[in-house]
Amino acid sequence: MKPQKSIILASKRTGTLHTGVTRDLAGQLSEHQNELTPGFASKSCGKTLVWFEKHDFFVSAITGEKTIKKWPRQWKFNRIEAMDAELGDISQLLHGL
Repeated sequence: MKPQKSIILASKRTGTLHTGVTRDLAGQLSEHQNELTPGFASKSCGKTLVWFEKHDFFVSAITGEKTIKKWPRQWKFNRIEAMDAELGDISQLLHGL
C-alpha cells in the first residue's frame, strides 16, 4: 500500500493555503497545476507544494489534515518554514516516495 500524505499547497508565498490528503501526490499536484478538477481548490488555491507529511494509514493522514485545518494561519506557515525556509515548491522531494 502506498503511504498516505497530508499536504499543503499554496497559491504564492503568503497567499491562499489548501490542505488535503492524497495517496498519489504526483497525480494530485498535476491535477491542481493543470486545473483538471473543477472547484475552488483547483482555481483559487495552491499549485505549489509547500509541505507534506507521510502517514502509514489513511485515518492518520485524515486526522493530520483536520488538525492542520484548525490551526491559526501563522502556525501553518511555521510548519511550512520548518520544511523549507524559502516557502518554495518542494515537489522535487517527491522522487522515491
